[in-house]
Amino acid sequence: MKRSKRGIFRIPLFIINKNEESVNFLARCNNSLKDKVNMGTLVKNAALIVDGNGGGSPFFAQGGGNYVERVEDVVSYVKDNILK
Repeated sequence: MKRSKRGIFRIPLFIINKNEESVNFLARCNNSLKDKVNMGTLVKNAALIVDGNGGGSPFFAQGGGNYVERVEDVVSYVKDNILK
């Protein structure tokens, strides 16, 4: 992991909270990464996979949906788009 001069890790964060009825996402990245990965777009597209909605700024976003059976598809989508 790369560490900035301030000691802040320069990696994106994507948290998934899944329960029986819904799934929620929270995404964050350092301002230095906002031109490489847009968290608002990432969450918006991830939410569409689970029949929901979401969005936010290039460095912070949240969303979710009700199709919890597709949470593994969300994980694959996020990995593919963050690691490219």
